[in-house]
Amino acid sequence: VEVMASMSVLKYSPGKKPVTVRVEATIKAMSKCVGGHIEVSPAWRDYLLVYAEDGQRRQLPPNRMVPVDNVPIMTFGDFFFCKSSYDDDMIGLTKDDIEALQYRFA
Repeated sequence: VEVMASMSVLKYSPGKKPVTVRVEATIKAMSKCVGGHIEVSPAWRDYLLVYAEDGQRRQLPPNRMVPVDNVPIMTFGDFFFCKSSYDDDMIGLTKDDIEALQYRFA
């Protein structure tokens, strides 16, 4: 999967409203954003869920239920949504994407 230099994402922290942030499209920057080694999974439509793969094991606080491959999972710690392009690149969110995600995953 290739990525762009930086992208707008919708970040969710436990107990807080989601916020739009810019993240450099590097493994290091994405890992810092979620607080651990990243896992990238298909979530809803063409949105990708990026979260700490070991969040539960490290006892990060529970966050929200999010569908991964149509199966709801509990996320732990911070996570964010970005999009998958037609070429399977990770890309940033548009204003419409952010509104749709905020509505679906309040």
